[in-house]
Amino acid sequence: MVDTRGLKAGATVMVTGQVIQAVVAFAANLVLVRHIAPAEFGRFAVVYAGASLVLSIVSLRVGTLIIRTPAKAFTQALQERYFNVLAIETGLALVLGLAWVAYAWPTESWPMLLVAVICCQHWIGHNRAFYEREMRYVKIGVVETSGVIAAHLVSVVLVLKGSGAAALYLRELMAVVVTFCGLWAVGGMTLRRFRRLGREEWRAVLSEVRGVWLDSALESAYQRVLILAAGVLGGDRGAGFFFQAQRLAMLPNQITAPVVARMVPTWFGQEDRAVVRIRVRNRLLKILAGPLALGAVAAVLFADPVVPWIFGDTWRPTAGLLAMLWGLILFSSLFEVLKGYCIVTFRARILPLARAAQYLGLALPFAVLFLFPDRPGLTWLAIGVSVGFALAFFAVLAQLRRTEGRPRGPRGETGGVPPVT
Repeated sequence: MVDTRGLKAGATVMVTGQVIQAVVAFAANLVLVRHIAPAEFGRFAVVYAGASLVLSIVSLRVGTLIIRTPAKAFTQALQERYFNVLAIETGLALVLGLAWVAYAWPTESWPMLLVAVICCQHWIGHNRAFYEREMRYVKIGVVETSGVIAAHLVSVVLVLKGSGAAALYLRELMAVVVTFCGLWAVGGMTLRRFRRLGREEWRAVLSEVRGVWLDSALESAYQRVLILAAGVLGGDRGAGFFFQAQRLAMLPNQITAPVVARMVPTWFGQEDRAVVRIRVRNRLLKILAGPLALGAVAAVLFADPVVPWIFGDTWRPTAGLLAMLWGLILFSSLFEVLKGYCIVTFRARILPLARAAQYLGLALPFAVLFLFPDRPGLTWLAIGVSVGFALAFFAVLAQLRRTEGRPRGPRGETGGVPPVT
């Protein structure tokens, strides 16, 4: 049984904090776009995407393993194993990321700082899962909101003082420092004994993470490839336009993210009644669908007049891209609910099918671009994102409806293997 009262309090704090973060980030971004050129935003986005792509490949998603492991199986030895895997993969990603940046931008120091910061974000985010298992979302929400607010305030002060694009990089650094210090203060950072992991331990981790890693790698690669593709199609300037459009499209999903991407999977992991999990999952999908559909319609109808009015005429191309990202607005959070359910209930084998549908959806508009090369490439990229998210959501939903009611897994679910302890 799960403490629903504590979970509701945590959900309130997390969602409220996310709304505050979204408002502060939006307001700060209004200042930044007036002082930083689209090309500089694009360079920042490309570096961020490249470093994150490296992490998406080498990371074994330790945080997911920590969250979904049942309490009885979460031994001290298993905790040490996960802690050391996290440390090793973070170090490897740092080395590879710095090597890539040194090759691509040998004379610039800010990209190197960003790579280091992204690796720190990765370590903090997955280490936090040890604490998040206890579902102390009130403290987590306060700490994370404080970090975001501090980071955006610093970026605004810096850009007004003439720091230019450096404000973007220092914003990420400030967020990491404040979040780490806050989590450390509340006991949210976990340290375990460093030790060498044996071959059998690595085999056990790789066996556990197999389905989870593939889906997460495909998801992370998808998100990063979009920015890199925007850079190829439109240069740093085009990447800047697409980056801002994607950021605006993700605002509704950013607000729901604490619930659908973190709290709901944790709740699924602690709730052992399959019927209750299915009922809550379906109810949550119905609750989310209406507001997200309204957001998608609003983007299509009002992006063109609103975006240039808020951001300035320099950013006008962002409006058309935002309108074409309606599918991202509508289906991103809905897909996250199903994804979390699949991972926790050992149905992760369904997810590669969804990712294949998502990549197919992205590819279909590019077939049209090949036939009509005079059409703007960034527009077709945005259309592909929308089609891809729609196909991914319906692919998982159809597969779940087909397989539910045929228990074979360790917790009454279809497929999968129990966690290795």
